[in-house]
Amino acid sequence: MPLLFQRELPSRGEYAVWNIQESEDYFRPRLTLADLELVELNRIKGEGKRIEWLSSRYLLHRLSGRTKRGILVKDKFGKPHLQHSPFQISLSHSNDRCAVMAAPYNIGIDIQKKVAKIERKAYGRKELDFRNHLFVTPINNIGQNSITTATIQKGDYRKDYHIQYEIGDDYIIVLAAEIPFQL
Repeated sequence: MPLLFQRELPSRGEYAVWNIQESEDYFRPRLTLADLELVELNRIKGEGKRIEWLSSRYLLHRLSGRTKRGILVKDKFGKPHLQHSPFQISLSHSNDRCAVMAAPYNIGIDIQKKVAKIERKAYGRKELDFRNHLFVTPINNIGQNSITTATIQKGDYRKDYHIQYEIGDDYIIVLAAEIPFQL
């Protein structure tokens, strides 16, 4: 089973990581895609990118525990959300892994193969520059799992987040949420 783990967050949130080993033929019959989603999928070039896209939607559906799959749409900034749902969602993929997060408050997740780059996620808007817009509280005890805080400030937008990171053998997962994490 490619589900590596599924964990709870404070106040009804959850996140999960999937080890992608399947082909597109595995995911397509397991997902009833809406017309808007099919249009988006058909724009994606490259088998690997299509499988990442499909696997993240499949994992999100599994995480929901619902029989009927929620339709995933994007807002004007390109941030995905579930149609007719109060839950915020975040999706990420890197090489052979995908990660999803869902909660009834602002959240973000990023999974990356161990390299120097970790992309923006919780802000969900365009043109975020880490040096000028993201301020992270220094971490005193750096370990495999740690918690800190960060602020995104760009123009009139300001939001404080709690940050948790997990360092695995070959991947790093970063979670961001409006409410505190508990290790």
